[in-house]
Amino acid sequence: MSDDGRSRVQVSLRIRPVGRGDLKNCKVVVQKSDECDVIIDDEKIKRSYRFDHVFGGGQEEVFETIGKPMLEDAYKGFNVCLFAYGQTGSGKTYSLLGEVGSEECEGVAPRFVRCLFEEAQRMVDEDADLTIRVSLTMIEVYMEKVRDLLTPRQRGQEPESLEIHEDPRRRVYVKGASVHQVLSAERMMELLRAGNANRQTAETKMNETSSRSHAIMQITLSQEFASVEKKDLECVVSLVDLAGSERQTKTESTGQQFEEAKKINLSLLMLGRALNSFSERKGGDAFISLRESKLTRLLSESFGGNSKTWMLATVSPTAFNLTETISTLDYATNAMAITNKAKVNKRLQEAGGEGAEGGRGATGEAAGVAGGGEGRKGGGRGGTARGAGCTATGRADGVLARCSGVAAAGNASAHSTRQHRPTTAGRSR
Repeated sequence: MSDDGRSRVQVSLRIRPVGRGDLKNCKVVVQKSDECDVIIDDEKIKRSYRFDHVFGGGQEEVFETIGKPMLEDAYKGFNVCLFAYGQTGSGKTYSLLGEVGSEECEGVAPRFVRCLFEEAQRMVDEDADLTIRVSLTMIEVYMEKVRDLLTPRQRGQEPESLEIHEDPRRRVYVKGASVHQVLSAERMMELLRAGNANRQTAETKMNETSSRSHAIMQITLSQEFASVEKKDLECVVSLVDLAGSERQTKTESTGQQFEEAKKINLSLLMLGRALNSFSERKGGDAFISLRESKLTRLLSESFGGNSKTWMLATVSPTAFNLTETISTLDYATNAMAITNKAKVNKRLQEAGGEGAEGGRGATGEAAGVAGGGEGRKGGGRGGTARGAGCTATGRADGVLARCSGVAAAGNASAHSTRQHRPTTAGRSR
């Protein structure tokens, strides 16, 4: 992706290996032909598609191709987004999360988190003026309701439904979602596991642990400098695991699962309409489509807005799932026609940490910061930072401090605060 502000959505395809859950003797009709091409070789349908990359089975290759460029752009101050799209059981959640703790099977998210903190420690060790702050918000869209995945849930009690709002600059945010200050990769992993465990799931004929909701993980990365000669940066990293599209005749869902499937398919249909409008250069129609569901509203900056965006499409290789595979490939092709207008998010240098240019303010207070943290621009040591619509009162014993040598492992997550507002630059529509 270029750094000139305009960047096309990068689209990669991952073909799931044939597994035990596939029908016996089911013919393989979807194959990778080279690094960027995939072919469909069926008796009735023969097609070819070209994407930015086509993956085999390894998790490391996915991270190297998508995760590392995302990390580089995030540290430059760009908002970045990766969303996984595909049929239920095609490998979306495995690609994003995988088996946390397994070197071979970890997905993009845990690898990204580990590299993010390693790079943060390297940077603060080299620059005494720099403080890096990291926070996490994790939400799901279930049955057209937005819910916080990191808020403790009471058994038998319906989770609180949160509202989506827009600020005066028309930037979308979720009112009431918790923000967790995080000081180590280990703590971030704990939160990701906890949030994923809170997702709505169910067993279907197609998938033993089918996600019944769309999950959005947002990591806010702030780089703050004591020197007024350096620009503070703040961006949001969005990792999106979409629920899989379903056909009732294959999943054999009934009752509540059938109602869930209808909502999932409807929200994916709205997303598909928006992608199709963008691909046909109908910008106005696309923005209307982005407002038609909770999911598309939350992803509005990722398509045509202030973000560098990657799409990972996942498909089954078998003839049994060919109809759904072609649908996914067509969606992915449409996404390749979308151009975003990403820009570096520079935080304002006013006293009190009054937010970013097009973003929000600092999200916490800390007793230990790089270089001691006394008399920093945007507020002195121990002051509570307040951003637009977001007040953080959590306290941490260390914030990726150069003076401490490593990111603090103990007390690694500050108390969360409510009123989450993603850091995204406003855009006119």
